[in-house]
Amino acid sequence: YTLMVRATDTAGNISNIPSEAFVVDTVVPTFSNVIVSPAYANEEVTISFNIAENGSGINTALTRVIINETEVIPTQNTATYWQGKFDVTDLANGIHVVSLNVTDNVGIESKWNSPKTHIKNINLSKYWNHPNREVEAGCLFFFTR
Repeated sequence: YTLMVRATDTAGNISNIPSEAFVVDTVVPTFSNVIVSPAYANEEVTISFNIAENGSGINTALTRVIINETEVIPTQNTATYWQGKFDVTDLANGIHVVSLNVTDNVGIESKWNSPKTHIKNINLSKYWNHPNREVEAGCLFFFTR
């Protein structure tokens, strides 16, 4: 859109007509291809997702991924793709929420929380009892919808 302004004074003089272009953005950013890689108790989990916003564009400085109130530091952060790693060593067994938060250049925010994200230390040997194989207890990280 373009805004143009003209002023006329009491003597009938007309001002120059300056103009300013502006964008009206009502588009909410969207997420797709959200991937959380599995990790064991002493590893990092990798989180990645695509971002789309057909209005003013993404403000990458405001893109956030949070696990249990801890921000995940990005290894890639562009207007269309985000990736980061998170060390799961200190996380307790149980359900943990992964939150994604993306904001566009005019401040429209989009949030997503994982429906169920489990981190559990489990001993797989009771499920797989093969005499010639050893199974290491570990940590699983997975989504269910």
